[in-house]
Amino acid sequence: MMPVMKHNSRIEKTAAGRPPMPSPRPGGRLKRLIAGIPPSHVMRIGRLIGNLMYVLDAPHRRLIRCNLQFVFPEWTQDRIRAFSRRNFQHYAITFLENLQSAFMSGEQICARFRVTGAAHLSRVLAQGKGAIIISAHLGNFETALQYAVCCMQHPVTGVAKKLRYRLVNGWLHRLRTRFGNRLIYKKDALPKMIKTLRRGELLAILVDQSRYKLAFDVSFWGRKATMTYAPALLARRCKSPIVPVFCLREADGGLAIQIEPPLDLQRTRDPHTDLQFNTQKVAGVVEHAIRRCPEQWFWYLKHFKKHYPHLYAAHLTGRQRRKLYKRQPGG
Repeated sequence: MMPVMKHNSRIEKTAAGRPPMPSPRPGGRLKRLIAGIPPSHVMRIGRLIGNLMYVLDAPHRRLIRCNLQFVFPEWTQDRIRAFSRRNFQHYAITFLENLQSAFMSGEQICARFRVTGAAHLSRVLAQGKGAIIISAHLGNFETALQYAVCCMQHPVTGVAKKLRYRLVNGWLHRLRTRFGNRLIYKKDALPKMIKTLRRGELLAILVDQSRYKLAFDVSFWGRKATMTYAPALLARRCKSPIVPVFCLREADGGLAIQIEPPLDLQRTRDPHTDLQFNTQKVAGVVEHAIRRCPEQWFWYLKHFKKHYPHLYAAHLTGRQRRKLYKRQPGG
């Protein structure tokens, strides 16, 4: 009788003499499934979630309406409500896009983008002085952070605020750095930002949210606001160009990255005047980008708090009331 051979999948050969391909792991199939969801489906689901958020999240709904009434006093209440609902839908769609990108390869990330102005960034990098990429909480700025490293093989160092929730902050950190990007957290960040530029690298800053002590007063949406002067200061100290980059969602769910020419900065013997002038120029560029798709901006942030604190009095009162309630026994 012939001896019975035990089955061993590791050494079994196919007819062609090659080991059989291993079956995909369930986790791998799930990742491919999530990564392959079409943008149209993501938008449809995001709109449903956004509508639910709009109904349930009264504090942010009030903040959005407050900012809209302040910036657009001519708008009717019906228009403000409709816009606010679309704004919530944008937040939900953006969250789903970022969640999906965590399961995507670099090639899949690149396939999401439609890019204009890439030559501007290539020319800046060729100069070897690094570049300061400015953007805003507009469109899908998180996914756009992956463009240079995935599509141009050039990592970006982003400047971010550390979140108070450790688990959320850790997830975001992994998402932002998974392809080789780096992060600098805002506290004591200036020396690290200077070193990044002097190495000839890309530094990305979201300029529409700033601490008062690191900001100048600017005209923004025809109102007084504050904006960080860090890009203008770094450009003067490191002789690096400032390149505006914005990522907006198009009607079909695709992400359009627009890379604009470097800003023409003022450089005189008066540093303070130059910083003020150049910071105002940055504010104008950001406002112009937001006006293209205003429903894709983070309207729930308190952008005008320093000069118009009364705008957010109701929100702050409600927050203080909730804190007192939590401190009570059984609260």
